[in-house]
Amino acid sequence: MKQMKKKNKNFIYTNKKHSAKGMFSCALALMVSVALVGMINYTFRHDGVALESFGAGALLCTIFTLIGLLLSVFGRYDSERFMHFVHLGILWNVINFLAISGILYAGT
Repeated sequence: MKQMKKKNKNFIYTNKKHSAKGMFSCALALMVSVALVGMINYTFRHDGVALESFGAGALLCTIFTLIGLLLSVFGRYDSERFMHFVHLGILWNVINFLAISGILYAGT
């Protein structure tokens, strides 16, 4: 009985790892998203009356979003890493930044 060697063409073997900068950027984006949803939910439940500390929270969210965006952009320059988390971090942080900007614009 002859057994034929079966070539598996679906796998690509590589030494690449996921970008730590991209993963940290996604973690920051997740924290900002949870904080924004929490602040918006609280404000809707209390008839549009926000706490004064939400202004400081929005400022911190903006800073974390900008840090996450910078980490993702700098992560793009590392060619020896996978770019999944880097691209996700860029997209997610831009969406968070637009959401914060929209909230601030609507509040004026």
